[in-house]
Amino acid sequence: VQEWCEDLVVPAHLRRGGTPAGRGRAGTRSRGNGRSPGEDVPMPNVPPVQTSVKLVDGDTPSQEMQDILEDLLRQEIVVVDCEGVQLSRHGRLTLVQVGVQRGTSLMSSGGAAHFGDLERTGNGVIATEEGGNSSPGTMIIQGLQSPDSPGLVTLMDVYLFDIVTAPQAFDMGLRELMESGEVKKIFFDCRSDSDALFHQFRTTLRNVMDLQVMEMAVRLSQGLNVRYVCGLAKALRDRGLWKKSEQEAKRAMHARFDVDVDLWERRPLPPQLIEYAVGDIAQLFQLYDVMNADMEPMWRDQVDEKSEIYAACFRSLEIPVTKGPHLAQVDDLWDSVTF
Repeated sequence: VQEWCEDLVVPAHLRRGGTPAGRGRAGTRSRGNGRSPGEDVPMPNVPPVQTSVKLVDGDTPSQEMQDILEDLLRQEIVVVDCEGVQLSRHGRLTLVQVGVQRGTSLMSSGGAAHFGDLERTGNGVIATEEGGNSSPGTMIIQGLQSPDSPGLVTLMDVYLFDIVTAPQAFDMGLRELMESGEVKKIFFDCRSDSDALFHQFRTTLRNVMDLQVMEMAVRLSQGLNVRYVCGLAKALRDRGLWKKSEQEAKRAMHARFDVDVDLWERRPLPPQLIEYAVGDIAQLFQLYDVMNADMEPMWRDQVDEKSEIYAACFRSLEIPVTKGPHLAQVDDLWDSVTF
């Protein structure tokens, strides 16, 4: 089950009546990409992502925070993720990451795709040190290099809103951004994020494109049997977007979370947590582009509709969802999120 689904769904006894439709044949199992275990996944034709990272916290001047949020509200599409301690209505949301693409550029150095040592500068910018070649706040996230566009990188700004020290960000525009019908928000499994936003910060997540829903739709549109939702690691791995070393690093961080459940509340933020927070969100645009290219147009409107339902499913429950590996099967999904 862990191989197939790192993320969990609502159990049958918590959803309203009805019989799920669109299930695969009983007793069959289909991998998300149709390949056998251990088979190499071809590298997609996408450039690496180079990010400029800005920590927005209690030391950030109010005018600067407002300017950042006004800029984000002018975007058509952003990627979003949240972190926290037992992230849910009863946990504590501590960090909101928002990323926006700023175009492409030629890679300035030899293309080494790794994080340098991170440190926090006085103005809240995260800086890297990679042999003195990195500019403050800049790092290359993903090591893929498109053979058709050598030297190109996608430029991306990532803003880390520290809710522990700057909860006022919601009143200054972060709530408006999450609720905006004009700005599309790309998430990967927004359910717990939406639950925490709604119950802790009176923020109703709207206008969502959930890539976990899209991943299910891609498999269904290709006629594949879908019995399990797919976690982010597997979705990236199946599309050649995640190296084995990166997967192992994330597993090591998960082991730390098991030991220190309050880790996301530690301040100042440890460099490894910043790396983790930026790493996931930096790849969501890549994942969206690759999956969107694989999807038939008739499915895209369905994904939009089902993503809105996905965003509401946890937050609207009177009884909070109890997570566990028994929730991994699509067979337990409620009717409205089947295709």
